[in-house]
Amino acid sequence: MISYLYTFLISIIVIPLFVAAAVILIIVSLFARPVLYWVAPYLSRSMLFLLGVQLKIEGQFPDNGPFIIMANHSSFIDIFLIPSVIKGRFTAVAAKFNYRYPVYAQLLKSFRIIPIDRYNRSNAFKGIKTAETLIRKKGYHVVILPEGTRTVTGKMGKLKKGGFHMAVNTGTPILPIGIHGAYDYKPQDRRTLKPGKVKIRIGKLVDTNQYDDLGLEGLIIRVESELKELSGEAI
Repeated sequence: MISYLYTFLISIIVIPLFVAAAVILIIVSLFARPVLYWVAPYLSRSMLFLLGVQLKIEGQFPDNGPFIIMANHSSFIDIFLIPSVIKGRFTAVAAKFNYRYPVYAQLLKSFRIIPIDRYNRSNAFKGIKTAETLIRKKGYHVVILPEGTRTVTGKMGKLKKGGFHMAVNTGTPILPIGIHGAYDYKPQDRRTLKPGKVKIRIGKLVDTNQYDDLGLEGLIIRVESELKELSGEAI
């Protein structure tokens, strides 16, 4: 009962604030898009604080780039956790259903988030190519959650190949980021929130010099192992 009450109170506080912030960012993006990427980490950390998340960050986000950022996907708060540590301009590949909500959809467009229909192969391929263009021509970091969907068990699912093809095709280093504690905060199959500590661990870059030696399958295995270690699953 207490957890439902807590969730209700947090919802009536955070949702209106998030919508208001989203509207402001959408307006800002029309006149000064670079400001979005400066504000995003601070806004994300503020939202996490309001949600009752005690954030701890281990490691440093590299200064150079761009990178393909890969993280494990365990909770809806991943949309705040990952931007909270990024430096510079970024976009992401996200499931198309996120565009069902008008204000949120417009916010995603402001950040040039690329919608992917994972059940439509040609659409997914087109989305990957769009992301590759943003890397090559604009120097954007691209965030990919290679499992494709949130875990329902707390364990990482099989990693999809799209992001790894992108890394090889563009010659872009992969930056693995592990998230620990977000699943306990709010798993997909639970309605209530559980405030507590969430840890983000920023891993070491997987350099492009290793791509030929590893091959695509070897690269996937390497990143999967790294993500499991960073997220605490391998412990």
